[in-house]
Amino acid sequence: MYKRGITELQFFDFKRVLPTIASGSLANIEYFSLHHNQIGDVGMKAFTKAIGSGSLSKVTSLNLFKNRIGED
Repeated sequence: MYKRGITELQFFDFKRVLPTIASGSLANIEYFSLHHNQIGDVGMKAFTKAIGSGSLSKVTSLNLFKNRIGED
């Protein structure tokens, strides 16, 4: 994980960060990057479930490039 300040996070281990997202402990994050995590459609379903409670409601920039989401 790479951390800048208290409002920007970049994770390189998607499976390990899901429980943290769901817990709401990242509520103040504004920039969140999950690039290069090989996240597929199943992973995106888990991600949307984890954020369903509004746990990332302050995020204004979400970086998901270089994953395996959707069609090729």
